[in-house]
Amino acid sequence: MTIRSKLVDILSCSTLVLCFGGSNTVQAAQHRSPKTPKTFLPPIWAGPTGPIPQIPLDSIPTLPPQVTYQNRNLTIIAPNSTLSDILIAVRKQTGAEIAIPVAPDRVVTRLGPGPPADVLSKLLTGSRFNFVLLSSSTDTSTLRRVVLLAKSVGDNAAKPSLATPNTPSSQAETTSQPVQDQPEEPQGMLETPDEL
Repeated sequence: MTIRSKLVDILSCSTLVLCFGGSNTVQAAQHRSPKTPKTFLPPIWAGPTGPIPQIPLDSIPTLPPQVTYQNRNLTIIAPNSTLSDILIAVRKQTGAEIAIPVAPDRVVTRLGPGPPADVLSKLLTGSRFNFVLLSSSTDTSTLRRVVLLAKSVGDNAAKPSLATPNTPSSQAETTSQPVQDQPEEPQGMLETPDEL
């Protein structure tokens, strides 16, 4: 073999290698997906730490209660309703006679299903009203009338005491009326202990 024939063989081999190698490179390039630049998301703001401050219910708009009366069972769902709105809905659903008082007190509760007297008793217990629930004489599960009376000041709190300037508060005499209703000058005689 001559040098010339060897050069032709080497060149043809190198051409083949380039052709096969080049096709692998093209195939590899086709399998790779184009790189997209990584985007970094901003960090999430954590906000203040500690307990979440409570929002007074009076500052949030009221929501109407959902009151249902089916199969002699009363259900009250109040997300943030006034007591007056709940009683109006109970009157509408049950047909009971209820004199609705001015009761802007906010209520958040879910009561029932159950007998109307039991559900209303749970609703009104702890409220600022004394109540009487009257059922039908023929059917005790039917609510006929609800009587509501506002509690007096004496029902809600202990009776305050009235102390004279020379008397320690532990020896003060109690009165039957709240302090703010007392006149500025006490009427009658108050006993004061003799000073030693």
